[in-house]
Amino acid sequence: MCRPHMPVVLGLLLVLTLLGGSAAAETAHGAGLRVNELQVVGTHNSYHREISEREQAAYDAAIRPPGDYDAFLAYSHATLPRQFAR
Repeated sequence: MCRPHMPVVLGLLLVLTLLGGSAAAETAHGAGLRVNELQVVGTHNSYHREISEREQAAYDAAIRPPGDYDAFLAYSHATLPRQFAR
């Protein structure tokens, strides 16, 4: 099973691990990096690829009225590498 978000999650865990052990992560209280001190750049619904024509036909057969897919779900975002290159 391919999980396209796993490299991002693993990268974030690596960064947090490195920050947690660094002297730069120490706060005025000496407690290290706190969860409320983290800032993460993220997106919501930034990746959507259209399904195949066969899957679209199956969707339309299961959902009433037919044509629902074309009306509401027939769109795609740019690939994630292209979005990150911006």
